[in-house]
Amino acid sequence: MPGPHLVLAHARGDDGLAVGQLVKQPDGVLRLAGFSAGGLFALATAGELERRGRTVSFVGMIDTPVSVFCPDYPRELVLKNLFAEFYDHLSGEPALLQRRETGDLLDSMMELARKTATAKEEAARLHLVMDWLVRHGVHVDNGVESVSKKFFELFIRHASLISTGRLETVIAPVWLWRGAASFLPTSPTARETWGRITRGKFVEEILDGGHFELMHRPLVKTLAARLTRVLAETEEAHVPETVFQAQMGI
Repeated sequence: MPGPHLVLAHARGDDGLAVGQLVKQPDGVLRLAGFSAGGLFALATAGELERRGRTVSFVGMIDTPVSVFCPDYPRELVLKNLFAEFYDHLSGEPALLQRRETGDLLDSMMELARKTATAKEEAARLHLVMDWLVRHGVHVDNGVESVSKKFFELFIRHASLISTGRLETVIAPVWLWRGAASFLPTSPTARETWGRITRGKFVEEILDGGHFELMHRPLVKTLAARLTRVLAETEEAHVPETVFQAQMGI
């Protein structure tokens, strides 16, 4: 089996969603997985590969905001929920859970989500998010070569995908793992919604913990075991395979 390779996808202006980089691979079945909005990139990459005649036997989505596939669910709300997870992770603010009830901080996040969704340029979106974080006590290094700034640039690309991306239904089977304590909606995905995600098999499982907790010990071990099981189930004998990952990188 060839070693793993990384496929990166990104939002591309008025043309909607595009694959940013595809590594040439030998013939065979491909599998992809992504965390958070990276799951949308994984799904989009699967769709592009299928259009190019490749077979994708598995797409894994880890706490991915699949509510973007529901036409009645505002994308600004999806962005607000993602901002809440992002702020909670960066600030380490334990009171954020209690602030869900008061609404003060989340109202501010909702306003940020609306502004970000309507901003036309990525640079403007980046400025909005970084300025908001600074005003709410999160230190951000804004230097040209800043790792933090590059990190936020990547985050903004994910926000762009959520607010403007046009996602198509894939043929590949999809597994969705969700965090029970995530700010993203954790109610079971309606059949109508998952029918917009894939024309194939759809499996949804709920895991303990919050959004970013899924990617850290001890929960990441549980997730790894689930992923290993599914990869074994989707492996085809005598067919060279490559596992791809489309991640947020956070």
